[in-house]
Amino acid sequence: MTSRGDPPSSLGPNVSVGSGHRDRSTDPHRSRLPHGQQSPKRTLYLSAFAALKDPLSGAYYDRKRAVGKRHKQALIALARRRSDTLHAMLRDGSIYQPKTPTAA
Repeated sequence: MTSRGDPPSSLGPNVSVGSGHRDRSTDPHRSRLPHGQQSPKRTLYLSAFAALKDPLSGAYYDRKRAVGKRHKQALIALARRRSDTLHAMLRDGSIYQPKTPTAA
């Protein structure tokens, strides 16, 4: 487990939500490439998909799409953001307090 001061990226490869693409043609151990555990990835991905109904998460997704990201890339970015929020909550021992959107 991570210590209190570790950044969210230190959760390790088992919980990353990135694509994990790697050139397999040059790797002699093709069947043993580490891509993390699929269960946490799937959970974060489905959580991000369900969170699209939330106004804050939906706005974040829309911003990513406006920047030019495709659907899956924007969803993975949202999943990563939710993972970072979860890590901060565990690190600080706090509960989730949604921020109210400000009119800009």
